[in-house]
Amino acid sequence: SALAAMAHAPVDEVVAGLQTEIHGESDGWALLLLPLPTVSRVLQALMGAAADNRDLTAVECSAIQEVGNIAVSSFLSELGERLGRRLLPSAPAMQLDSAARLAQGVLASARSLASEAVVVQALVEDRERQLQGRLFIVSKVAAWQPARRVASGERGDFA
Repeated sequence: SALAAMAHAPVDEVVAGLQTEIHGESDGWALLLLPLPTVSRVLQALMGAAADNRDLTAVECSAIQEVGNIAVSSFLSELGERLGRRLLPSAPAMQLDSAARLAQGVLASARSLASEAVVVQALVEDRERQLQGRLFIVSKVAAWQPARRVASGERGDFA
């Protein structure tokens, strides 16, 4: 997958990585990677001050985490709806690091899921405002088999 290839690439530029644990009817991880120019543009839009070439304040980190939470939650909500599964994200943890090291961290965490996992990649972009990011979802293979809804009157919500 692109995530595995990224994990084995030479150390590259620093990005904001938002890592989210997935719970509910499937366990897994989500990783949203935002290039620093995107982070700066988002902070400019949200707070009126770009973060070019300086460390982020605690409030700015919190704002970026909330943007990540909204993006990952929206994606998982739609995905869960299509699969008939409830996918619940934790609050994201943010790190500024190379994309390679962030990918290695998610893959190491995902190894505890199962011997096989599915990796879904999505590109997040708004070309007009020059915003971009990459979203990776890693979960057990079984999570991608749509759940069968049980007939009314039977026990449980899903079979």
